[in-house]
Amino acid sequence: MRIRTAGERFMVRCFPEGTHRRGIRADVAAAVVATDTDLKSLERAASVGKVSGSAMVELENLAHLERIRNAARRVTGIPAVSRRERLAADA
Repeated sequence: MRIRTAGERFMVRCFPEGTHRRGIRADVAAAVVATDTDLKSLERAASVGKVSGSAMVELENLAHLERIRNAARRVTGIPAVSRRERLAADA
């Protein structure tokens, strides 16, 4: 078992999902960056009326993750943001 030290950051991939509209990727990116987060990547896939994405972010702790999720959910058209995995810091 690995124990994290104070101040150590870790990578997480979040998955925003919602209704597709023009500019939604830029709005999600702006919302995440406004939480003082290092956004490593942001991808999106759109189908008829729907959008899903993947955002890799560097976090300080779980409270930081909740700030990011809440900010992304405030974007018009994004009601859900899930976390599905924790990534190694060097990934």
